[in-house]
Amino acid sequence: MLLNTILYIIKIYIKQQTTFIFILFAVFSTAISIFLAPIDIGAEEVDRLSKDATIYFRSFILNILAIFFAISHLQREEKGNLYLLPLSFGATRLVYFSASIFSHIFIIFLISLNMLIGDFILNKNFINETIASIFSAILLSVSILSLGQKLSILSSLLLTLSIYFLGNGLDELYLYGYKLHINETFQNLYIFLSKIIPNYYIFEEKINLYISFHFIIWWNIYFYIGYIFFSKKPLKVIN
Repeated sequence: MLLNTILYIIKIYIKQQTTFIFILFAVFSTAISIFLAPIDIGAEEVDRLSKDATIYFRSFILNILAIFFAISHLQREEKGNLYLLPLSFGATRLVYFSASIFSHIFIIFLISLNMLIGDFILNKNFINETIASIFSAILLSVSILSLGQKLSILSSLLLTLSIYFLGNGLDELYLYGYKLHINETFQNLYIFLSKIIPNYYIFEEKINLYISFHFIIWWNIYFYIGYIFFSKKPLKVIN
């Protein structure tokens, strides 16, 4: 039942023309490193420029992708034409909510696969950074989907983006409070925020055990918050 529900939701995503546009953007992100390679500023500088530009563009694509499909999913739910069919065939709310999350993960990996294949063909070593960007995009998607079960679509988007920007600013807050100016107020603020929001800035690095552990914790937090909201959500019935 879970697999059928996942396939049902994925089929809806694939039918959208925007899915293939994102795939084209994924292919284009790989092409960036090719176009930067002939620049004559020294081999090491070219590699760094190519890598930074490629990873930045990929992260941007994946984050936009996560936001777009999460909002699209919530809009369909709001109209009552997405979850009614799976539930009518006996899928539980847990199965449906799990399917919606895993469907988003599949679509994000589908887009990312084009990037990883391009790296393999071009012998570019961006795989670790791309995986970290995937984790960031998944958290964004799960956050919007989970909060959207309780809040309006706009409110869930704004709250998710606020958390995202705060999470990206935690490294600057740490640097300011602990390194540049030893300030107890900023140190306490950093400790407090780092316990209640994801540290999104770490996903700009190569994937490692700490990033993986951080991702798993926050994925589970968002998932169970979303499921609790969804389990109490009144569903529309179409006669």
